[in-house]
Parts: sequence; C-alpha cells; structure tokens
Amino acid sequence: MNKSRTYILPLVERELKLDLPLLHHLVNTYAYCTVDQIEVAGPSITLELNKGFLDHSDFGRYKKEITESNLFIYYCIKNKYCYYVLKIPDDFMNDYYLLLEGKYSQISTKAKGYILGHLHKFYTHRLEKVHEVWKILNKDVSLRRQLEERLNTSLSDEDELSTKMISIDETITI
Repeated sequence: MNKSRTYILPLVERELKLDLPLLHHLVNTYAYCTVDQIEVAGPSITLELNKGFLDHSDFGRYKKEITESNLFIYYCIKNKYCYYVLKIPDDFMNDYYLLLEGKYSQISTKAKGYILGHLHKFYTHRLEKVHEVWKILNKDVSLRRQLEERLNTSLSDEDELSTKMISIDETITI
C-alpha cells in the first residue's frame, strides 16, 4: 500500500464522499500519473480499483458523482483495473506538497484531522495503524525513541518520523 493511500486519499475522500463499498475495491493509489505518455499536470491522486467495482450495484452512481466532481481529471478502464485521476482540493495544495516532501508533521491541523478521521473510519480493525500515523503526524516522543533505538542513531527535533514517499512507488502509467 502506497503512502498516498494513507496521507493523500483522505484529502479527496470527504469532498467525493467515498465510502466503504467503493474503497473495498480500491487496490492502490498513486501521487503521480502518466496517461498515454503524457504526465498529468498539477497535484493529483490516481485511484486504482479492481474491475469487480464495475459490477457493484452502485457503480453508475459512483462514476457519475466522481466524474461530475470539480476534482475529476480522467477516467479509464484498462486491463483488469478501473482508474480515476483526481485533482487535489485547493484547500490542501500546501499539505499535498508537504506530504510529498515527507514533512508530515508540518501539514495543517485540518489535513491531519481528515487523515486520522479517514483512517479511523476505514481501519476500525487496525486501530494500531491509526495510532502509528497519529504519532508520525505529531512527532511523538515515544516513536522517536523507538526509531532512534532501532536505527542506532539520534534524531534531531527537525527530523520527521517517517520516510518520504518514494516516487517510483507512487507513479503509475495508464
């Protein structure tokens, strides 16, 4: 699972009102996308859904809501996947760039709330994941100590507690 799924998806999820039936078909997300050898311009996220999504009883409703959204950029079905490329809401542009730079603790309080709310809603069976992300977003002292011990190093107050997104893992060509 890519970091964009944890940190960027929640920034579009509320505006699009994505819910569990749709996200059940979500295979992955990507922060960078190339369509027909043309890089998608501007901050975006690509949702990769399994083709089983096409058989979902609410597929038509979801497709209409997403493609009529002001966040919509592109849609296609290729191989065994369904793709939606979406813009990042203007409210979260700065947060988007901070996340790409790995500056998790510097994003806005609103973005942190959306991320944690999304994780809490969709990962009720994995609350430890929600807690771990909370620690990363808030530079938790106990997590810092664990990392220092595991890495056998000292971290400065400026150091973030998670790695940057790896662009090759966050890029898809469709």
